Amino acid sequence: MSVARTAAESGDHDRAVDYASRINKDTLRTGVVCHVLKVSCKAGDHGQAVRTALLISDPIVRTAALTTVTDALITAGRPEEAVALRDDAESTATTITDPGQHVHALLKVALTCSGLRDRDRADRLFDRAVTDVPTVVDPGERDLVWPAVARALAAAGLYDRGIDVASGLTDPGRRSRVFARLGTAAATAGITTGRRNWCGPRSDPHTSSPTPGCGARP
Repeated sequence: MSVARTAAESGDHDRAVDYASRINKDTLRTGVVCHVLKVSCKAGDHGQAVRTALLISDPIVRTAALTTVTDALITAGRPEEAVALRDDAESTATTITDPGQHVHALLKVALTCSGLRDRDRADRLFDRAVTDVPTVVDPGERDLVWPAVARALAAAGLYDRGIDVASGLTDPGRRSRVFARLGTAAATAGITTGRRNWCGPRSDPHTSSPTPGCGARP
């Protein structure tokens, strides 16, 4: 991992991606590849980042890579190029067979659509992500996917939908943390009206004790 990062920061992006692609763990491999691409974009070499992302075959890593570069292109004021990569990212995300990774990929593309101000497409992808969460068979993994959905909705400014998702979390600690994130995101965005139940239920439905850790109330 450190070798890949070092290679990226020295400008040897091809070697960095090659090292990163050998990492066995999906989440770690994806994170390192995206870091390499961010370094390329920060150096102004968006073309290299695009070429690198398009060469990735693993659909999980490819989707993350494409959305990373797309977001960088949006920031750089190059929306036309960003749209083309966004379309590729969405197509790639639909090929992911692992249910949890599939949902995470849809969320990444939905956030990219939000960055492109394509609200209808973002909403459609968020809807699909929410619909697909129940296909995650393992309860433990599913309990981790739901908070990711709520956080992504908040990042897109869809705070009420994030509240709806977070309210359904059964783990009180996790629910509290997600509500805190929602509240912080809303406060940062200057949201001062609308629904303010950033702490979620005042008590855990399975106990009589208050739910700890309220987030900031805008």
